[in-house]
Amino acid sequence: MSSSSTTSSVLTGSAITTSGGLTSGSTLTNSGSGGQLQLTGLASGINTNELIQAELAVQELPLTNMQDTITALTHENSTLTNIQGGIETASLDALDLGEPSLFFQSQTVSSAL
Repeated sequence: MSSSSTTSSVLTGSAITTSGGLTSGSTLTNSGSGGQLQLTGLASGINTNELIQAELAVQELPLTNMQDTITALTHENSTLTNIQGGIETASLDALDLGEPSLFFQSQTVSSAL
């Protein structure tokens, strides 16, 4: 190799997909001259992305459960607020029904003695 040529430690996507043994989800790296080749991803036989996603899902489960609980409580609170508003309206209407002026005309009496 001449000193004017440059080499990359990571192969390009096209080199990976056309290499035959590697899949598009794999990475082939070389840590430089004399370094060992390292295969990661599907080419190594281990789907690292799937393992990472599964571990993250387990770690995020308490957060997801808490978010679901908050959503359910918010919905329940909204429903109870609507019920409370309806009860207050019915209560005020009941008080209005107890007013004598609703059923009887007001009369005035005057006396001239």
